[in-house]
Amino acid sequence: RPALEKRAVELAEREAADRLRLAALEDKLLEALATARGDRLLEDAALLETLAQTKSASREIADALATAADAAADLDRERDAYRPLATRAARLFFVVADLVHVHPMYHVSRRAFLRLFRKHLGDDDDGGGGPSRNDETRLDRLGPALDRRVFLRVGRSLFKADRPLLALHLVRAMRPDLFGRDPDALWALFLGEEEAAADDAA
Repeated sequence: RPALEKRAVELAEREAADRLRLAALEDKLLEALATARGDRLLEDAALLETLAQTKSASREIADALATAADAAADLDRERDAYRPLATRAARLFFVVADLVHVHPMYHVSRRAFLRLFRKHLGDDDDGGGGPSRNDETRLDRLGPALDRRVFLRVGRSLFKADRPLLALHLVRAMRPDLFGRDPDALWALFLGEEEAAADDAA
């Protein structure tokens, strides 16, 4: 979701600003120590004030960085919830991209596929910027619906004779468990490779 990425950028910017502020305070303290005169450092009021400011600010920044780390971990968990859908979309794209080997007209660009994917997410969006209680249900629904949308959209651009080929490739990529214990052997049977090997052996 765009809201997740926006929050990630904001967290990174806040963390970078806090680290810069901490580095500036450390430089100021080192400069104060370097310019202090004599052996009576504990009597230097300006140095003691700088030390107190640095200590207080360092504590605040450390707390802010710890809070940012917790928020980043929460954000990563929210992102990970979408990872299976992203993996599914990537597998679908490579299936569709391979169609160009069937016919040069079947070229589907990455930009076109991303546009289809974003439209799919947008059509199903609940309007919220962050995660909702229904996210798990929504993601479970989005995966199979994406399979159907890709098949229907891409299938319309194929010759009718090639649509079963697309369906078979999609099933093999998305549900390899349906091909039994040895999916490669069954796939070879579909392609006629086993028959060709048997004919060569005969």
